[in-house]
Amino acid sequence: LIRTAWAELPNAPQPQPTPWSQVVRDPLYLTSMGVEAGALGFDSESTAQGLAIGRCEEGNSWLGPHPSNGKIATFGVIELGIVATLGALATRHHLRWFTPALIAMPAMEHIKGGVSWRTTCWN
Repeated sequence: LIRTAWAELPNAPQPQPTPWSQVVRDPLYLTSMGVEAGALGFDSESTAQGLAIGRCEEGNSWLGPHPSNGKIATFGVIELGIVATLGALATRHHLRWFTPALIAMPAMEHIKGGVSWRTTCWN
């Protein structure tokens, strides 16, 4: 059915990808990446300071109970890189809504994690 409908529109214009220069200036993309970077930074810094106090352990099994600051930073950079790449590709291909949806859960988890460190381990 779709093939038949598409065949009836041989001259229909195909959507062109958004140029990269516009993707990296897209307000929704930039806001989403800012929220994710801020939440990730908050969680990472709270984790590093909480581990330095020595009362708690990291809950992320990928990092282990006592990760080094380098390991925390490396995982953060990798996560942000993956999210930024997927968001940029989605924005380039006219799926702008995907970027905020992509960062919603990780950002909430990072905020929750950072608050947990500050309320549980710092007191």
